[in-house]
Amino acid sequence: MDAAIASIVFSVLALGILSYTIKLANKYWFRPKQVEKRLRDIGFGGNPYRIIFGDAKDVEGMRAEVTSKPMELSDDVASRILPYHNHLVQKYGKKYFMWFGPKARIGIMDPALVKEILSRPNDFRKPSKDQMAEVLVGGLFTSEGNVWAKHKKVLNPSFHIEKIKNMVPSIVDSCTEMMNKWNVSLDAKESVEVDMWPEVEALTFNIMCNTLVVGRSIEETQKIYKLRVKVNQQAAKLAKLMIFPGWWNLPTKELKILKEAHREIGILIKQGVTKRLEAMKNGASNPGDMLGLMLEAYQDETSGFTLEDVIEECRSFHFIGPESTARSLVWVLYVLSHYPEWQEKAREEILQVFGDQKPNVEGLSQLKIVTMIVYEVLRLYPPTSMVHRSISKDTKLGDMVLPGWVQITIPITLMNHDPDIWGEDVKQFKPERFAEGVFNSKMQSIFLAFAGGPRKCIGQSMAMVTDKFVIATILQRYILELSPSYLHAPKHSFLLIPQHGMKLVVRKRFRGNPYRIIFGDIKDVEGMRAQVTSEPMELSDDVASRILPYHNHLVQTYGKKYILWFGVKPRLGIMDPALVKEILSRPSDFQKPRKDQMAEVLGGGLFTTEGSVWTKHKKILNPSFHIEKIKNMVPSIVDSCTEMMNKWNVSLDAKESVEVDMLPEVEALTFNIMCNALVVGRSIEETEKIHKLRLKVNQQAEKLAKLMIFPGWWNLPTKDVKILKDAHREIGILTKQVVTKRLEAMKKGASNPGDMLGSMLDAYQDETSGFTLEDVIEECRSFHFVGPETTSRSLVWVLYVLSHYPEWQEKAREEILQVFGDQKPNVQGLSQLKIVTMIVYEVLRLYPPTGVIHRSISKDTKLGDMVIPGWVQLTIPITLINHDPDIWGEDVKQFKPERFAEGVFNSKMQSIFLAFAGGPRKCIGQSMAMVTAKFVIATILQRYRLELSPSYLHAPKHSFLLIPQHGMKLVVSKRV
Repeated sequence: MDAAIASIVFSVLALGILSYTIKLANKYWFRPKQVEKRLRDIGFGGNPYRIIFGDAKDVEGMRAEVTSKPMELSDDVASRILPYHNHLVQKYGKKYFMWFGPKARIGIMDPALVKEILSRPNDFRKPSKDQMAEVLVGGLFTSEGNVWAKHKKVLNPSFHIEKIKNMVPSIVDSCTEMMNKWNVSLDAKESVEVDMWPEVEALTFNIMCNTLVVGRSIEETQKIYKLRVKVNQQAAKLAKLMIFPGWWNLPTKELKILKEAHREIGILIKQGVTKRLEAMKNGASNPGDMLGLMLEAYQDETSGFTLEDVIEECRSFHFIGPESTARSLVWVLYVLSHYPEWQEKAREEILQVFGDQKPNVEGLSQLKIVTMIVYEVLRLYPPTSMVHRSISKDTKLGDMVLPGWVQITIPITLMNHDPDIWGEDVKQFKPERFAEGVFNSKMQSIFLAFAGGPRKCIGQSMAMVTDKFVIATILQRYILELSPSYLHAPKHSFLLIPQHGMKLVVRKRFRGNPYRIIFGDIKDVEGMRAQVTSEPMELSDDVASRILPYHNHLVQTYGKKYILWFGVKPRLGIMDPALVKEILSRPSDFQKPRKDQMAEVLGGGLFTTEGSVWTKHKKILNPSFHIEKIKNMVPSIVDSCTEMMNKWNVSLDAKESVEVDMLPEVEALTFNIMCNALVVGRSIEETEKIHKLRLKVNQQAEKLAKLMIFPGWWNLPTKDVKILKDAHREIGILTKQVVTKRLEAMKKGASNPGDMLGSMLDAYQDETSGFTLEDVIEECRSFHFVGPETTSRSLVWVLYVLSHYPEWQEKAREEILQVFGDQKPNVQGLSQLKIVTMIVYEVLRLYPPTGVIHRSISKDTKLGDMVIPGWVQLTIPITLINHDPDIWGEDVKQFKPERFAEGVFNSKMQSIFLAFAGGPRKCIGQSMAMVTAKFVIATILQRYRLELSPSYLHAPKHSFLLIPQHGMKLVVSKRV
């Protein structure tokens, strides 16, 4: 009996083993071989079946080989993205099969057959879900039949155009948040390297999440995003295991991390769904987002839409929606960087449609070039490299009958790179192939970016809107370039990713108003200047927006790289200290603008010459500004100051204090000092006559400034032009008389007093110097203007701040008295005036005499890592730079001389100091100006106290140089 039972048990076991063995043999050998024969019979080619693994090892080996190193910059990427599929096509043709374990996958590349497959979803279904599909997608993306139809009906309204319009604020906010991070870096330097891959992933995730669930907290969104990134990372690592049955239960570290992250995402999503459901039950309004629509369907008992369906769809949309959009967008940014000419075409179109206003949905339909670019990127770099379908029984396709138990693979990337479909230029980036739209007859193809048929991507409109919005927003503000560290390595990993990231160089583009014929921005410039100067301002050192109102407006509107149209001439605003330093240190490339008639009048000579002429003139004039020469100026400074103060004393002998307008006082003072340095021994009458003519020239120049955009303005028959010309001519006559008089005296043996005129006439008499008599006269005339003007402008604002900040006036006075007592100041003691020096430098920062510096280029010129087009001018807005908190700190608008306690070039400033410009062409007279300013300050503060007059109106105004618009009225009283 026992033997019989044992025999039965053994027989049952043997039959079971035999049955299982037959089943395994059928699954892993007989059926694959049978399928292989049938496939070969209907024209498919492929490798012979190899037991269990099939082609899996070859697939992984070839993928590892192509991804082991980056490729050259090329759009011929199909063989890298799908290397094994490409290998099979090359070996067996476009009807091929490969073995995914024991499962045969047949490749279909015939557009007509692909179209048929995608239009017959009941016959050609998505493959049955495995665990990875449950994790990464699920829901609508993997369901079939009635379930799919039900889910699509519920979700479709979320993607109608009216719903998509509601996404706009979310897209704008998310883009702004991303770009604000870039701007933090770009405020400190010209360009910044950005890995666009994580940036775009986070951006699209935020956009999609806000569309899915309106009102979700940032913390919740970020938490799900981090878990999603973790899931993606682990899924990529586990891809090789997926051919093994039961791989989901393997005890690996990666699987454990994946499952845990998947579980946490499910918990967070369920919490969000439950929270919204409770709110709706309590009467809260439905915000109309995707979650709201699904919960309405769930609450409708006739819909058959369960709470599990809601959670599943939420989870899948957290993955597939952002993923596919991010994949397409990151490659669009790549091609825009790789093809700058197309980037520029796209930008021009965007600016034509939106200007610098925020993009809107209505305008997106006008972005034809942007649309062409996006479609061409979707062709070359499709997010989904291939689509799989399954059949459960023998199925007719075209004129073939496909055997059941196979999968069908549509290798989208290979089809999109197929010259038989797209033409011989298939490997070239040519957006113009989409000029007539996606479905033009020339393509002879279906466009597979969003698949096709009834099951085409439900979110394709949303994805296109997102792409266009992001592209428009970025290109409005930035220029993109490939980083030198970028490695071109497209890789298929569920979706198409840049294997080594997408490192681009981002820089702010020059932005400004569109060009307006003839006048450009001139009318706006004058209008804004008239507005700000129509009334005085409060007592404040926050003066940049008043001194350069239109430049400040452009910076606020467009950023620190801006364009201003001076008539037909574009002027580029440069505020980056490194670029400013480069411009000023390359005078051969960045030259002073070509002299016009006004430049001739106000200051030609050394101040406007270029190249070898400038070098020659500077060599001759430099000795006049050596410290020993400046020491010889001291008597002139003392005499001029004494003369000015004697006038004050006449009034102060009769009363305790007197109101003095310091502007004309200081102008006359510095003019006398500079004239005596230029021509020793000139009569007071000559000096005063030239000074009066010079004031007349300045007044007329101010009136005529608006005419200077017009060619030939100098010849206009206006009263102001006539007065200007007459005054200019008279100054020339007087100057020539002085020069001729000195020259005659020198020829008769008179000694050279060593002034500037003497140095120039020595050079003139040296035939090898090439310095002409006309050069002498021109330099004399220009120094009559530029020298006294800049010194008086800086000095008058020093007197203002000393009056406005009495505590600093007292500190300066204490220092002066400590160094000089009541003795006349001397050159040796000036170096000990640390506080006075700090005050002067801080005034030069807040109230620079020259508000802007202009430079010209005659051809395309490299600056930093940009190429600036020829026929433009560069504008360095000194006042704005000196008031820039990114350079000087948050206290930039405060008068704080202590910032210069360590000198001008201390490391804290992180800036070049622009009071005297910089580079080889920095102001030749800066030492003379500083000595003059310190001498005058010391002489005044030794004897007087200064206060702002009650009648003083604070109104700094840029007029060629910086002036106090209503004068500088101070109350002067003798120091007790």
